[in-house]
Amino acid sequence: LNSSPELFLSSEPGRGIFPNFTSGSSGQFLRVLQDGEYFDWAMAGKYLFYTWAGWKPGDRILKLWNTRRFLLGKGERLRLLAGDVLRRKKMLNTFMVKPGDLDRYLGELRRFRPVLVELCVDAARAVAGEMQRRNVRPGPQLRGVIVSAGTLYPDTERLVGEAFGVPVTNRYGCIEAGDMACTCPAGRIHVNPFTHFLEVLDERGNPVAEGTGRVAVTLLTNYTMPLIRYDIQDMATVRREPSPCPCGREWQTLERVEGRTRTFFRCRDGSLLNPALIVRSMHHADRDEIIDCYQVVQEDFHRFTVRLTLLGGRDGEDAAVRELLGRMEPEIRGALGFDASISFSIEKEILPLPSGKHLYALSRLLDAE
Repeated sequence: LNSSPELFLSSEPGRGIFPNFTSGSSGQFLRVLQDGEYFDWAMAGKYLFYTWAGWKPGDRILKLWNTRRFLLGKGERLRLLAGDVLRRKKMLNTFMVKPGDLDRYLGELRRFRPVLVELCVDAARAVAGEMQRRNVRPGPQLRGVIVSAGTLYPDTERLVGEAFGVPVTNRYGCIEAGDMACTCPAGRIHVNPFTHFLEVLDERGNPVAEGTGRVAVTLLTNYTMPLIRYDIQDMATVRREPSPCPCGREWQTLERVEGRTRTFFRCRDGSLLNPALIVRSMHHADRDEIIDCYQVVQEDFHRFTVRLTLLGGRDGEDAAVRELLGRMEPEIRGALGFDASISFSIEKEILPLPSGKHLYALSRLLDAE
């Protein structure tokens, strides 16, 4: 796409063509061309998913997002701001959360009184954690929370649900293809059949009837640069549903969105290990809420480094920190299911990706493949 974009352009391009750039969370930035037809369908799908989360026309939406609007010119920023005002939406930037930003987010949650809160995964975890620490509760007008732009692990979903006190909607999408799937009111993740067709494939490219595989997406609405069986470098799980969805939609359904392929740990036999259990073990061990941010890095098949930043100015010499590391090591080893060398690195900061997203797990073996 980057080196020879002309090979992917349609001979009959759509109207209103504009460029868009991926976030780089897969390890590489991509430039895609989109058009007015794609944009109209993308907005229709977005607001459909909003309704699944409890929104109705005229309701206020507070969006906490890794936005790149600050890179745009003044005129473009004003145009987007005017659109937000008309839609009764307010956006706060979470691209880099600085001291005092959480105060601003919680203050806006109180003042703006949204019916729907839309958050990227990293912001959702940070805000929900701060709400619980301060015993902050949103107003009774709040009906739902949508979380997107990252893998929503069960522990994070539970934390967000407890903090906000409303159902949590998991939305799945990407910049190059838009919002593709979302949790319906009955709790299943449906793919929007009007805009996308998703395949879950094994390592040989064959469809997976039940189990986990790589996601290939076919975008049905971009006539300028069609994406057909595009390997989005995500993993998802499907299963045979025993009964139709109670919501009444007979749409393609995902059991779970597992995350980026680069976040899966590699085993010597070629199998992949989902980091979700590692993430759960980290939260289970941190019962004193000492960890601010973390990243589990697979250096080799049996060698892992756990990078940590700590709350309250603590360091590795703190007795509570030493106790935490002592609990974490067997928890992580048990989640891995095999003997491994685990080291800890206490750091001042773990920088996010250029997109603003944070990878909680990372395998360096992918770089060597």
